[in-house]
Amino acid sequence: MKESKGFTIVELLIALAVSLISLGVIYGVYQAELTNSKLNEKRMDAVNKLWIVMDKIKKDVREGKEFKDPADFPISIPSNSLVFATNDTTTIAFYTSQDTDLCKGISGPTAVITYEIAPGVSLSSDATSSASSARVSLTTSWTYRGIKEKESISSRIGLRNWGRE
Repeated sequence: MKESKGFTIVELLIALAVSLISLGVIYGVYQAELTNSKLNEKRMDAVNKLWIVMDKIKKDVREGKEFKDPADFPISIPSNSLVFATNDTTTIAFYTSQDTDLCKGISGPTAVITYEIAPGVSLSSDATSSASSARVSLTTSWTYRGIKEKESISSRIGLRNWGRE
């Protein structure tokens, strides 16, 4: 018999086919993980945005004296808005505009100033005038490659100056 010193063409083709199939599987797993990673990155960006906005709201609310009824604010705002007084003449409201953007309104003795603080963020609150704290929920929506998602956070915020004259 003749001594074999290498691989036959059939053996090389089988090895090549197995290698290509393995690479295809590895590439598919890599692509799935890359998509999942980008999806999670978008989700974390949305949640981080909400927490930054929540921190801004907490900073203002903690300086408040008492929660107010949203119907008492000088402009028309949704009933689930967060309204509080900081002193005898200034009232601050956080509310969702009709464009689903979070806005802040400041009512002073002579004027009302309103401005947008977070586009695409909506607010809901359970504040009542007799309470010293309120649950505030923020929600935002985002889309990645046709996948629509909604993220929400919630926190209880207390008034530091509640009941103080």
